[in-house]
Amino acid sequence: MALLTKFEKVFKKYDMRLQLMLNRLAFSSLLLLIFSGCSSAPKEKEERTQEAPAKDDFKTKTIIEVVKCKQDSTQSYALYLPEKYSANSPLPVVFFFDPHAQGANPLRKYKALAEEFNFILVCSNNSQNGMDMDEVSRIGKTMMDDAISRLSVIPSQIYCAGFSGGARVAVQVTNEDNRVAGVIGCGAGFPEKMSQLNHKFSYIGFVGDGDFNYSSMIVLEAALQNSGPPFQFVYFNGKHAWAPLEFMREGFIWLQVNTIKEGRKIDDYFITDFVKTNLLRADTAHQKGDVWQEYLTLKKIENFTKGIAENKEVATRLSTIQNSDALKKAISQNAENTKKENEIIRRYMQYMDADISWWKNEISQTKIKAKTANTTAEVGIYKRILANISIISYSKTNQALQSNALADAEKFVTIFRLVDDGNPDVDYLNAILEAKKGNSDMAINHLKAAIKNGFTDKQKLLKESAFEKLKTSKQFIDLVNGMQ
Repeated sequence: MALLTKFEKVFKKYDMRLQLMLNRLAFSSLLLLIFSGCSSAPKEKEERTQEAPAKDDFKTKTIIEVVKCKQDSTQSYALYLPEKYSANSPLPVVFFFDPHAQGANPLRKYKALAEEFNFILVCSNNSQNGMDMDEVSRIGKTMMDDAISRLSVIPSQIYCAGFSGGARVAVQVTNEDNRVAGVIGCGAGFPEKMSQLNHKFSYIGFVGDGDFNYSSMIVLEAALQNSGPPFQFVYFNGKHAWAPLEFMREGFIWLQVNTIKEGRKIDDYFITDFVKTNLLRADTAHQKGDVWQEYLTLKKIENFTKGIAENKEVATRLSTIQNSDALKKAISQNAENTKKENEIIRRYMQYMDADISWWKNEISQTKIKAKTANTTAEVGIYKRILANISIISYSKTNQALQSNALADAEKFVTIFRLVDDGNPDVDYLNAILEAKKGNSDMAINHLKAAIKNGFTDKQKLLKESAFEKLKTSKQFIDLVNGMQ
């Protein structure tokens, strides 16, 4: 695999955390190339908010869903200003990129952080998965130019953040715009065509232990060793999703302590609280006998506080763990787990044509293992196996629908439901399938279920050609009008 060869040539010496990952890279790189897209994660229903006024007198503590760009009215973004925002007191700003162009979504998730840290939050309503990178770069620049010209922003504290394909967009935009000092990436890494070694911004990446992009984030972490600008990776308990609030809080802290252009600017309280919280996490891992998680948490503290508030307790504990047989054993076990995970996923990729009863049994057994495995690492393995079956079956269903192979589509979407029931894309794809089969009532019922589970992409729904015969029906019109 060319990607692995490149990494091996450039990075011959990894720390202990990365050495154990080398045997994973070739296989995970293959998955990354094949399944770089993602299925939609359930999205929260959003309350209706007003469109921005014509003047730049925006309300604070309000999610403004649509701010139209002055130079291009086809472009817009969602905006959240914290209570203390004033035109006379510039604040930091984070520009978000959501994979589904749902601008209000990350703002609703993180508005509490905007208030706590006094940050302006902005998110594109145009950038989304599947778009050409040149196009999303243009969208990002238009949004940033407009917002910076209309808001009071600290020039040295401009940041970008994104989830899934939006994470790659955030990196792309930042790499092309020297105004941006740092990036928060969730659930995906850098654009595939971008050299990881030439970036000049700080970076923090978040990924759930059940995320199908977990391995690709480990690949990126290996690539960034000795690359220059500071970076941190955080692996949390979760699926392919925006980082949970408690972890995104660490992302906001990371951006500030690593602002490259004019040095570090952050209240000491945030550092003290961060250290306290993570020492408790390290203590919990220690009590559970999870030396690997304890090690990762202590390394994170060391990385965050380097040159600011270095902690002797952390340094001492790290030194002890690094020389322990327990850590060596954990590294060896992780390597075995990685090999096992890759073999199982490879086997499932080869057995997509197996009958539904076989898949039902395999998925059922894997779900049980994901709940009852003896260690956190093993739980993560089975969660990622399920996530990979989900993205593979999603992709196979889409391919079958596009080629009108309806029998295959029905089989793959059934596997998709078995592994990821509750994902809105399951019922959305089922709706397309039933519409293509001429079952209008069943198609409508699946669309209702998709919306109930969090499907919110009205434009995608309206553009779907399979629904052409439904679009004049009262049921369809009422369903679309009822979407937020």
